[in-house]
Formats: sequence, C-alpha cells, structure tokens
Amino acid sequence: MLEKNQKKENQELDDKKEKKSKDIKIKDTIKTSEAAKKDKKNKRGKDKISPVKLLTILSILLVLVVIFVVGMYFSYVKNSKAIADKVASAYTSGDVQEFLDLIPPGHKDYFRENYSFSDLESTYKNYLDEFAHKLEPDVGKIDSIEAAYGSIVTMSNIDDIRKEMSKYGIDNLNTYRMIEAEWTVTGDKGSKVIPVEIYVMKVDEQWYLDHLDY
Repeated sequence: MLEKNQKKENQELDDKKEKKSKDIKIKDTIKTSEAAKKDKKNKRGKDKISPVKLLTILSILLVLVVIFVVGMYFSYVKNSKAIADKVASAYTSGDVQEFLDLIPPGHKDYFRENYSFSDLESTYKNYLDEFAHKLEPDVGKIDSIEAAYGSIVTMSNIDDIRKEMSKYGIDNLNTYRMIEAEWTVTGDKGSKVIPVEIYVMKVDEQWYLDHLDY
C-alpha cells in the first residue's frame, strides 16, 4: 500500500513538473512573439520616411533637373550663336575663304567632283558681293556687323532635310536650325539694321552654314 501511494505521489510530482515546464515554454513563446512584434513595429517605424526628409529629397531632385535643363539650354544657345557670329564675320570681311570655312567638307567635295571648286568660290563670292552692294548706298564700305539674336528654332523635319542634303554631298547631318537675328551693319557712311535668318546645320559634330536670308 505504501509503495502504491509512493508511486502515486511520484506520478503527481512528475505531472506537476511537466505542467510547469509547459507553462514556462508557453510564456517563452509569448515573450518571443511579443518581442518579434515589437521589433517589426520598430523596424517599420525606421523604414518609414518622414515628410520633411521626403520633401528634402524631392527638392534636391528638382534642383538637379532644373540645373540640367538650364545647362542644356545654354549649350543650345551658345552653339547656335557661335556659328551665327562666324557668318556675320564672313559677311563683314567679304572674304570668300572665310566663308568657305563655314561650308561642310562634303559639299565642297561634291562641287569638286561634279563641277569645279572655282565654281563654288565664284558662287559664294557673288553672295558676299551682292550683300555688300545692296547695303553700300546706306552704309558705304562695311566695317562691322553686330548681331542681336531672337528665336532659335530646331527643325523637326530632319529626315526630309537629311535626304535633300545628301544629294549635295552632305551626310551625317544630325541637327538643322534657323536663327533669327537683327544685324546692325555699320560702314563709313552710316549704319543700317536688317533682319536676317541664318540656317545652320550640325554635321559630324561640327556646325556649318547652309544659307542666309535677308
């Protein structure tokens, strides 16, 4: 009987130990789960960008975009004015060689192969002489040309222009622009302001003159 009671007590003791062990495991599981939730919440809070930080990032991006656009615009204007200034210089001097430097090499080669280079020189010399002759009554012998630039327009029908230019030896054309300007032409008799349209093209990364309307 004592032995039986002893076994019963031992069994009850084992049951209590087992129950206590399970309770401890459950508590540990609950603690672990709560800690995980807390860590997840903290992490979520850290990952979330504050409105102030987001606004700062957007402001920086906006400034970078503006700088890029302004830079592109000034490059666009600078390149256009540079070739236009060379055109004005050639018309001031009346020097056909200075004018020929503004013509794409492919076009000069086309003239050499199909006509003669002297024909090309004569053609452009006539352009310069005609300009000077037209202004001579008002300004006399041309001393200087000052340019005030207006609109600069990049032509959108570039494929049609490429096709036409290729007939005259001009290949690898990637940009074609029209530059509006007012030239103040000054000579030994006086000055005169004339509106001009300068048509220029970019061929093989270099700028050249197509023609001038005035």
